[in-house]
Amino acid sequence: MTQGTKRDGLLATLRLFIKFLRGLSVIGMVLLGGIAIIFAVLPPSGLEDVGKDMTKLHALALSFMLIGAVAILVMLFVALGKLLEIVATVEEGDPFVPENAERLERMAWLATYTIPIMVVIVGLAVWLKGVVEGIELDAQFDFGVVLLALFLFVLARVFRHGTEMRRDLEGTV
Repeated sequence: MTQGTKRDGLLATLRLFIKFLRGLSVIGMVLLGGIAIIFAVLPPSGLEDVGKDMTKLHALALSFMLIGAVAILVMLFVALGKLLEIVATVEEGDPFVPENAERLERMAWLATYTIPIMVVIVGLAVWLKGVVEGIELDAQFDFGVVLLALFLFVLARVFRHGTEMRRDLEGTV
């Protein structure tokens, strides 16, 4: 295990950026969660600004979409926390540890879990746009999440294999 002797400015900047993104995700969770609650409890007469002829069912669907977005932000927050832990091992000079392979795999699963949530959100958005006149929704499926999950699964295997190779090499010396 080698210890880093000099601080890497890029890693320090990355660490700050990840923390900033985690903060934004918390703000997003609070705001979207609050709006979801408002839509869930607001009487139909208070929904006129959202779309013409907006019913309570439509408002609940919108609320459900927002709750899905909050769930995705929670998973993002957790994944960014795992990334911070990986960055810490890089700063320490030893990123090829079994824990990083596990962290990458957890991040891959988190990305995978967002896919069905996104499908539901997009489906609800398409339905709402078709039944509520004047509603402004722009939801689309992001295939980048699928690619991200695949890359993270592969990277987790690479880290796991690299860790095993290093362990074998240390055992022969």
